[in-house]
Amino acid sequence: MKHLYKFFPTPSDKMGYFWSISSIKDAYIIEYGPAGTTHYAIEGVSKVNGDVVANMFTTDMNQDDVIMGDTSKLKKAILEVDKVYSPKYIFVVASSLSSVIGSDVDAVIFEIKDEVSAKIITHNSGGFKGDYLHGVEQSYLDIAKHIIKPKGAEQEKTETFNLIGSGMFQHNYRANTKAVIEVIENSLSLKLNSSFTDGGSIANIEDFLRAKINIVTDVSGIKCAEHLKEVYGIDYIYASPIGYNDTLKMITDIAENLKVMPNEKYLAEIKTRQKNMMMQMKYIQKLIKSKNVVLSGDYSMARGYHNFLENDLGLSVKSVLVNHSKQDLAEDDERYIFSASESDKREQLQNAVPGFIIGDAVLIRISEEFLKGTEVKAIQIQNPNLTQKILTEHMPLVCFKGADYVIEEIVNFIV
Repeated sequence: MKHLYKFFPTPSDKMGYFWSISSIKDAYIIEYGPAGTTHYAIEGVSKVNGDVVANMFTTDMNQDDVIMGDTSKLKKAILEVDKVYSPKYIFVVASSLSSVIGSDVDAVIFEIKDEVSAKIITHNSGGFKGDYLHGVEQSYLDIAKHIIKPKGAEQEKTETFNLIGSGMFQHNYRANTKAVIEVIENSLSLKLNSSFTDGGSIANIEDFLRAKINIVTDVSGIKCAEHLKEVYGIDYIYASPIGYNDTLKMITDIAENLKVMPNEKYLAEIKTRQKNMMMQMKYIQKLIKSKNVVLSGDYSMARGYHNFLENDLGLSVKSVLVNHSKQDLAEDDERYIFSASESDKREQLQNAVPGFIIGDAVLIRISEEFLKGTEVKAIQIQNPNLTQKILTEHMPLVCFKGADYVIEEIVNFIV
């Protein structure tokens, strides 16, 4: 049963790439494949409560194109988009079908490059080079290498920061992005310059070098930030602003890096709020029947929540089910299971006897079936999503508001 899925298999790198690029305003994407795969990708966005703000096209590949190895539709699509819309950049994403039959996308683009004004950026894996986190990571690198204005063209530095690692692969991503921006503005008087990729646009990504610092909130953005530091000298910090303490640490790290003083009045108000919320948790500690937690999600979100639940709230994380591969992450905690299958989730639920399920909707649904009749509090913090509709940006899962939300949910469940 380890490789059978009742819900969703792990999305491919192509899906991660698509999710990321489709969040960029004024981006133009051509998928080289049949219309069905493009339709599937766009429909899949609804399952993560996402919005496609880019301009999306398909070559509508059919069986004759496959049998004959005909690449003329790709040529025509690129030329038409270039002529009709005059974009600065066109992203060409190979579908699994075009990759399987060995279509040479780069050769096609080389053949017509002198006829096209736009810069063409390709992603040729077809979904066969890893899972979605790899695709998101590659999208950030492609943006950094091909869209940011070259070093000699950057404008004067402004009192701003860039955000790397926020996108629709994360649950409730718009509210999370807004929360991070709000905290940095209120504590350090820095405004957002550009984002990779939620809220980003071609125009503000081109001016990425105007910012004083890059803030990376997901491991998928680290290689991109390293590249930008090496090539352009723009420094970065990696932060996981989940819970009070780690969010305060993010503020401190940025302040020390930029050698500025944070807003002491704002921090004092936050610390008072933190003290009051922790007091609420202290009151209910003896009423909690099981402090055991089973966690699931992307690595950055899961690791951040692990620290918050265990170090701040006094709960006991028994297992962390990560929805993607380990790649080159330096994680040696035996509780972490990478590329966790549905059977892994059932097994860990059985072993942990949890009082709290905090993770993606699949883990929560499995727990409802598997732990029927047990008093368990479930909180969704991660995709995949099954039924939940997020229509507003009022309830983030990160920073101080995210901490307030989780504590409130736990307290109300216990009392």
